[in-house]
This record gives sequence, structure tokens and C-alpha cells, in this order.
Amino acid sequence: MLAAHCPHIMHQSSGAIGRRQNYSLFLILLLTLAFLCLSGCLVAGEPAAAASSTTAVPAGLSVEDIIRNIEGALQKITDISCQVEFNQPKPDGSTARTFIEVQATMSGVLRMTFLEPPEFADVIYIFDKPSNKVTQYSPITGIAVVQYIDQVAKGIPIPDNIGGLFSLPSAAEYDLSVNGKDDSGRYVIVAAKGVNNSTNNNSKVNNADSKNNADNLLYHFWVDTREWLTTRICVYDQNGGTIYTISYNSIRRNGNLKESNLRRLPPRTEINDWT
Repeated sequence: MLAAHCPHIMHQSSGAIGRRQNYSLFLILLLTLAFLCLSGCLVAGEPAAAASSTTAVPAGLSVEDIIRNIEGALQKITDISCQVEFNQPKPDGSTARTFIEVQATMSGVLRMTFLEPPEFADVIYIFDKPSNKVTQYSPITGIAVVQYIDQVAKGIPIPDNIGGLFSLPSAAEYDLSVNGKDDSGRYVIVAAKGVNNSTNNNSKVNNADSKNNADNLLYHFWVDTREWLTTRICVYDQNGGTIYTISYNSIRRNGNLKESNLRRLPPRTEINDWT
């Protein structure tokens, strides 16, 4: 699937990188609103463990209340880091896991470093919206390819900041409803069902994968009511079977991240600037 194969393309020769740009779609999907990661096919994992000082979900909490609280939390964030976990089912019944370290400033500079599996370790993506550039680094070749975001986005809308990763999808494109809470009482689950995505040419999801049309999928967004951020996304097919999950673990806000550090590449990197 896309989430699993994208780093592999970075391990090819620079010529192959030039001929195939599908790897960049993964970056764009991850950076846009979290539900744009719908092109993957992952399987459910365990939710983040609740802290001892959990906050019970308020009774009568509406979608509007949740959105308002998330927006308020995001306004207080200048930078954020976390570990993103993808869990992908395999035909033999086992689960392939991918771990990515994500560091970002709300001004639009985001760095993704692949941690696992070992064959993807140290692959780096740098999304730099202020300069409208995407940098993709392969530790195998020691080459970093730089392109304009517009070159690789291919019409996919780009958010003003990366807060969308921790938000809910647009109510204009999805029917949102409160689906209950988890056993700890800390997480409220918001269900999202696509609205006319199959006929809406402006739909972000259509750019991801027509086979996984949002009209046929159900999304559960786990919102931490203590931090007021989305920390987990579960996706189900029309029969209720789990397709994938994305979990944001070890979230750290306002850690004084420096944009210069997020843009930094390993020593002796060969830079191929295609801008």
C-alpha cells in the first residue's frame, strides 16, 4: 500500500526518483488534514494509554463543541512533535508496522524521519511551506531531491499549517457525529462518513485512491479531551471490518523547535535541486 511503499522509492537511483513521483503523494497526504491519509490500508492497533489523571468526557458534548475545543488548543501551539504509527495487515495475518518521527512548526515547516521498519530507517521528508519546497532524502544514496510543493502536490490542497493532522475532517465533506467514548473516559470518538465524494471533483479524498472511496468507508477519530487533539484514526469498510489505523504517540507541544534544525540534512548530502 502507499504508506508502506513510499519510502522504498527513495532507495532507488536518482534517475528512478525522477521517473516516479508517487512517493511524494504520501508526504502531501500526511501533511494535509489527517483524513487525507485514506489511501493507505492499515489495521487497528491499541489506543494510546490514558494517563492517571484522566478527564471524563463531558455529557452532551457536540461535534461543534469538540471542533471549538480543538481549534482553541491549536491556537496555543507554536510547534509540535510526535511519533506516528501505521499498522498494516498482511495476507498471512501478521501486522507490518511503520513508525515515523514527526516534528513541525505551525508556520509550516515539517520534518518526517522514518524509524521502522529497518529498511526505511533514516529516510527523511522535509515539507517547507514558507519556501514552497519539499525535500526527500535517501540514506542509501545520500541524495536529497528538492522540488516545489506545487510540482508534487498535483492539485491537492495544502493546509495553512499542520494543525490539520490533529483536527477533524471538514464538515462540508463529511457527516460528523459523536460516537461515544472509550473505556477510560478520556477519549471521545467522532465518526465521519463521506458526503458525495464520488461526484465532487474538488474532493481531497478522490485524489488519494478511487478504490477507497470515502462514501464506502467509516472513520473514527479519537479525540483526547484533556489535550483536545485527535490522537488516533480508525477506518472501517462498509461491512464494519477494520481497514487501518494511524496513531499519534508521545505528542509534545511547544518544545521550542527551530526551523533551521527541521531543514537540516545529514553531512555530505548531495542535493539535487529540481526547482
